[in-house]
Amino acid sequence: MPQAKREDGVWRAAMRVWAVWAILAFSLTSYAQEPSPAGGNYLDLSEGYYLAKDSPSLDVLLRDEWTIEFWIYLRRIPPPPPDSELHGSPIRAAVSVIIEKVGSYVLYLASYYDKWPDGKKYWLVDLRFLHYIEKENVPYLSLGITYFPDADPKIAKIPIIDPGRWHYIVFQQKGNKRLIGIDGKWGRESELKGEWGKLDILDSNRPFYLGGRALDELFVEPSWIRVALPRIVPLDAMIDELRISNVARYQGIPPVPEGRFKTDLHTLALWHFDEPPGSLRYEDSSGNGNILFSYRFFPVDLKNKTPLLWGKIKQMP
Repeated sequence: MPQAKREDGVWRAAMRVWAVWAILAFSLTSYAQEPSPAGGNYLDLSEGYYLAKDSPSLDVLLRDEWTIEFWIYLRRIPPPPPDSELHGSPIRAAVSVIIEKVGSYVLYLASYYDKWPDGKKYWLVDLRFLHYIEKENVPYLSLGITYFPDADPKIAKIPIIDPGRWHYIVFQQKGNKRLIGIDGKWGRESELKGEWGKLDILDSNRPFYLGGRALDELFVEPSWIRVALPRIVPLDAMIDELRISNVARYQGIPPVPEGRFKTDLHTLALWHFDEPPGSLRYEDSSGNGNILFSYRFFPVDLKNKTPLLWGKIKQMP
């Protein structure tokens, strides 16, 4: 048998073995995964990002009082880039966008190494919500936590958003007071002072993104206090029951909700994600028409291999 044919046969056999293992691994992962605490289906963000067209209900109507809450299940935390810099220098981070209204706000997960003054290099993760500032036009003021993902959860003083289970997350603002709550067990309040004492969500004509962002979307590098030079990576996670409200719903630590989130007069967007898995569109239960479309809904520029977004976005219902 010619050498080329033997090599081709070996390669094909190896690919068949890999395919069987991949299917088996996927099946075991699906079987072991916890169902959503809210019941029903959920949205798998590892399949790519989703977007909704611009709407006042997603930015300007929030003003300086709002609540964003959701359930999230991380399959894994993005590994930090190996070229993270030393303490005192810009830190290169692997950043996964959870939610972004470009020009208004962004909620992200960042993973990076940082070498501290004690000489040790630590793996850190940020879960943060950032405001865009009008005079700077960059995401600047942040609300969130920084934690050690490999710490022992039993002795950690701050919560760990660890993979392999569902977490209930709340971000909230009311005037100059802001709040983050995690799993109904931990919360942190902060207060905006000085020139930032009153900070409204900015109006923006850009889309609302979930689980990533378009490659051709203009990227404005945030003025992050600890993390710079971000490397955008996919979010390997599931999300359920995402609700955006124009009121601060909670005082103190937000309790874990039971079942599906409810719609009321203050609900500006609510996605239950109970459509069949793999759907290309997800309905908004608030009545404001914030339909989420998969990036796969849009045609592809075969030359650049990127979705042709803007023409289609303007035609979205």
